[in-house]
Amino acid sequence: MDVRIELLGGFRVSVGTRVVPETAWRQRKPAALVKLLALAPGHRLHRERAMDVLWPELDPAAAAANLRKAVHYARRGLAPSDGALMIVSRGELLCLPAERVRVDVDEFLAAVAHARRSGDPNDYERPITLYRGGLLPDDPYEDWAIARRDELHSEYVAALEELASMLEARGDVDGAVRIVRQLVAAEPLRDDGYLRLVRLHALAGRRSYALRAYERLRDVLAAELGAEPSPEAQRLYEEVRANRISDPELSAELWERVGDCACCRATRTVRRRRSPRHSKPAALRTPSYGSIGRSPARD
Repeated sequence: MDVRIELLGGFRVSVGTRVVPETAWRQRKPAALVKLLALAPGHRLHRERAMDVLWPELDPAAAAANLRKAVHYARRGLAPSDGALMIVSRGELLCLPAERVRVDVDEFLAAVAHARRSGDPNDYERPITLYRGGLLPDDPYEDWAIARRDELHSEYVAALEELASMLEARGDVDGAVRIVRQLVAAEPLRDDGYLRLVRLHALAGRRSYALRAYERLRDVLAAELGAEPSPEAQRLYEEVRANRISDPELSAELWERVGDCACCRATRTVRRRRSPRHSKPAALRTPSYGSIGRSPARD
């Protein structure tokens, strides 16, 4: 019987067609043991490691007794009649049956790797959908989950950035905007997502949307960090704000300033021929997307 363990967006277990009810995990330690096994390499965990993680304050004898109880209740939760097949003892190792268990974390990482190999934007949709809000959001303070949560979050953010860049390069600005909005939701205190929104909306001629994205960044940084956007972000905002033409399409000069994506180079060339000559102002560099802002008190 196949076992599916979901850890992204919450803890859910199904055995065959039966969904294990939440009431089966009333005790935290048996549930934590199943989560640890699902996250462990090869879904195998040394008994001593499990004791150190789950009962670090107890002496070895007491921790071993608690582990035996946790294994018993975890097996009963997974399969009341044949739980020993769900969590197998092999010497000092506790194991999930590798040939029958599927874990959504493994599927997420495999989907990201596949998307990178294929280079097909459509293949990025699966890992983004699988992520569902991150690793075990109901266990935010469990020390054993923190490092893995950060690792998976970084993979998710990287996948969003890669997909947004692909869509922009292919000329799908609206698709890139959709993905960048997810990036902003995932990293609300980083300015790169907001600035990509500013740039994408500006490239599409949606100046009011571009300004709104910057203003949202400014408000979030002020409220959460007591900081203001970086100088590069402020310069980009002023350039977009100063363009007061009534035509929704941007001038060639502003196209030069807001970014350099493959999808707009040919169009920029045509518009440069049509636009009146301007004296070239100081160059505005593409914003450095790692910076989250600067504190007003230090300026």
